[in-house]
Amino acid sequence: MSQSVESGPAVHYSAALTSIDASQYEAQLATKVAWLETLFQDLEHPPFAIHRSEPEHFRMRTEFDVWHSGDSLEFQMFEKDPKTGERRPVRVDQFPVASKLCNSLMTALLRELPLCQELRSKLFQVNLHTTLSGQAMVTLLYHRKLGDAWQEAAQKLRVCLGDLASPIHIIGRSRGQKICLDADEVEETLTVEGQTLRYVQVEANFSQPNAGISVQMLAWARRAAQGSGARDLLELYCGNGNFTAALAPRFRRVVATEVSKRSVAAARRNCAQNGVNNVFLARMRSEEFTEAWRMGGKKERCGGSGLVAKYSLIEYRG
Repeated sequence: MSQSVESGPAVHYSAALTSIDASQYEAQLATKVAWLETLFQDLEHPPFAIHRSEPEHFRMRTEFDVWHSGDSLEFQMFEKDPKTGERRPVRVDQFPVASKLCNSLMTALLRELPLCQELRSKLFQVNLHTTLSGQAMVTLLYHRKLGDAWQEAAQKLRVCLGDLASPIHIIGRSRGQKICLDADEVEETLTVEGQTLRYVQVEANFSQPNAGISVQMLAWARRAAQGSGARDLLELYCGNGNFTAALAPRFRRVVATEVSKRSVAAARRNCAQNGVNNVFLARMRSEEFTEAWRMGGKKERCGGSGLVAKYSLIEYRG
């Protein structure tokens, strides 16, 4: 958890965090590929499949600490000081790694938050989550209890940001408290090999940060799974079902596990809204799954919905 930054040494700019030279991407990628080939040079393996990311504006979610100075505030991240090895703060007005929508939200928040005492007081972190489909969540984290005055101010902020994303959700968090003005999730739309896949992404839960690379990974995995219609798939730690929903049509049946209750619920919804009905989802750790497997499937687990689910895992040994 970040610490409240009410005052302290002035943060500085760093080219390593606040700028990208897109012209260097191919050279950097070639260096990484050569390094990987060296690591695998003593092993027999198929040729590497290289999937290129966008060189900038590729990350759909990010988070910033907040540095206060009087009535103004700035976003900051941290980098390692090359001389001392210590973490040092870096002022971030724009973040070219993040999506264009994230950057537009940064500009608007840096303009609007200092104008409202209720919104800026004890604010120590801002999280942004955007989608290719143009939706967004803004989470404001505080070192104080939030009340009706905060909700009223947050609603006005939401109106101010409404031209940037549709819908846009504002969420307030403090210790033991979470306030959602309406929702705490967005829906992403990915086109994979001509198929449109829709995914619920829940606030503060994992989702693939690079949506463009996610599309390429899903397409590669689907191609690799061609001809598996008579086989079954086991997916451990499936998250919100990003791969599950895309791969399930390639297999006879799928067992997917995840430890996060909210991720299990999201994965179930994502399978349902993408027309996938051959998936069994269980909320359990990989160690628990292995135990159930060794017991011959005679183990009951509560699913993410709270219902008791029994499944004969022994069927998946063939």
